[in-house]
Amino acid sequence: MQDFGEMSSKEPKNYGEISTKNYRHKNRKNSNFNQEQSFRYQNFRKEYLSYFIGDAFSYLGSDRGKQIRRIIADQLIDLVQAHPRETELHIVAHSLGTVILWDLLFSERFDPKDPAHEIRDLIGKERGKLSLSSVTTMGSPIPFLNLTLGIDANQILKFITQHQSQRLLWNNLINSSDIIAYPIRPLFDSITDVSKILISDYYLEATGNIFDSVEIAAVVLNSINAHTYYLASDKVAKNIVETIYFDQHDYNNGNSYGNNT
Repeated sequence: MQDFGEMSSKEPKNYGEISTKNYRHKNRKNSNFNQEQSFRYQNFRKEYLSYFIGDAFSYLGSDRGKQIRRIIADQLIDLVQAHPRETELHIVAHSLGTVILWDLLFSERFDPKDPAHEIRDLIGKERGKLSLSSVTTMGSPIPFLNLTLGIDANQILKFITQHQSQRLLWNNLINSSDIIAYPIRPLFDSITDVSKILISDYYLEATGNIFDSVEIAAVVLNSINAHTYYLASDKVAKNIVETIYFDQHDYNNGNSYGNNT
């Protein structure tokens, strides 16, 4: 399993992290999710995100970003060389790591010698290359930062067409108290062929009703806790395991994760 936070075949490190749940239906939603509660205070969300943006634009800067992609490429190459019989790649990404992953896979902004191309070259349909089997993102600000990256459905489809031999499962985990986390499925809405990619925004229970807090400081503290919640959650860990061991054949026969665990 590759972790965009850390590149290791066994333990995730930390440029990010991931997981997945029940792909019976592309539009599956958690019935406990309170949309009105979780997405109120959009102005505060934007102000809080502005503090996060500094790190994001540090990555997007040409020199710093290229250094980060070089580190990731080297770690992934080392992983492949250490495990030559492995054929599947499962990526877990958290927070800014999800944006780096999004950029690495789909962006067309890189020059021909950028390490991003080395990473993509490891993934493919040909014998000897890795199959990108699943992606789990959590606490992801992808939609917010994609306003800068400008990645669209055509770029996503281009990657899938060139590199994917099987359906890609992508699950995006959202703690409803985490104001950094956004749903990403709308970014894929124009991709209607579920034989290519299956996207799910899965809403985890809130760690607290942050929007009823009187003090903004309390809101910030609770959201920080919510943003790191994924890394210590048994539910998230179970979700990741279910993603990795989910059988494509099971999906084709109408089974869900719930039937496999």
